[in-house]
Amino acid sequence: MRKRKYLIGALLGVFGAFALSSTASAAVVSQAYKANVLTAPTGVPTTAKFDKKTLSPVNAFRNDVDTTYNTPPDTNFAPAANRTVLTFDSAFKFYPFGIPQCTTLTTADTDAAARAKCPTSLVGQGSSILRTQLGGTINALVSAFNGPLQNGNPTITLHVDPTGVPTKPNLVGELKPGNVLDVTVPVTPGAVIVHFDTTINKVKSSGAAAGAASSSAASAKKKKKKKKQIYYIMTKCNDKSWAHSEQTTFTDASTKSGTYTQACKQKPVKKKKKKK
Repeated sequence: MRKRKYLIGALLGVFGAFALSSTASAAVVSQAYKANVLTAPTGVPTTAKFDKKTLSPVNAFRNDVDTTYNTPPDTNFAPAANRTVLTFDSAFKFYPFGIPQCTTLTTADTDAAARAKCPTSLVGQGSSILRTQLGGTINALVSAFNGPLQNGNPTITLHVDPTGVPTKPNLVGELKPGNVLDVTVPVTPGAVIVHFDTTINKVKSSGAAAGAASSSAASAKKKKKKKKQIYYIMTKCNDKSWAHSEQTTFTDASTKSGTYTQACKQKPVKKKKKKK
């Protein structure tokens, strides 16, 4: 019984770490990053053709971070990650202002309860795998919600529901201009995240893009007048590839980073008819 209490106590702090990074230690071997536009949330990388200049909706956008540790890992789990920054390709555009913001989540909510509280704010889902200081493995469900503004910028709230752990953390990533998702990582000993994936779905929006000069009601109203439907994530294939990157900073000022490039296909340009 005492061992079980110790295990749960050690796990309560683990989720302070950001979903798209993992706590580092002297035992870290490598970190791998992938970012793919998919045919569907559970599909494969898309082979669909995108316009060179005009934005089109993305069926699903999945990000994976996998961290490899020596076995067994350093029991101190230090130095710890304290910041992760993801930079998405400039061809991507995010439209979060037309989606309701979820502000009512608590650390007591299960995954089902969180989804029931903010069904119209749900933009995606994912999963996580953790390794504990005692050598155990914990699986967790992840739900992604359009969150409240932070420093005037939109956010993505990642609600994490670890199996067998009563605390269900909410991790917040701030979406800054320039397609940058910036997350501060609280330092928490006791466990490491060895896998985290999040998939953003094709969700309808009606508001201004992230990084727009104004997200006021007037801006949203102007967007609604457009006939073309807006979605949370839209993109184009202007240079035949999408390049993304991530960088994690640790408490000893060291960093780990990764890049990923996905090829995209361009729609053929329509030739203008010559006037007779």
